[in-house]
Amino acid sequence: MYISKYIYQAAGSLLGADYPDLEGDEARRGIWLVDVPLAATHHLRRTINTGKAIPREVLERYEIPIVASALKLYLLELPGELPLSLH
Repeated sequence: MYISKYIYQAAGSLLGADYPDLEGDEARRGIWLVDVPLAATHHLRRTINTGKAIPREVLERYEIPIVASALKLYLLELPGELPLSLH
């Protein structure tokens, strides 16, 4: 089963709010490159994989790298290829 399609919107909202507060590129890159326990990613996945919109409060219970990891998992599970442009 695919992770909820709402993760993209919810994670984007959460990351968009916190991203500007991070000090420098290293901190921003760290969100995406830090090793996150797979169990934590899958716990979030099970929590949000309801087919319904994800309340921000749910994602706020998790550290930002875990939310980013769930978003990466969602993108990996998409069938086909991601479009590189929206023209």
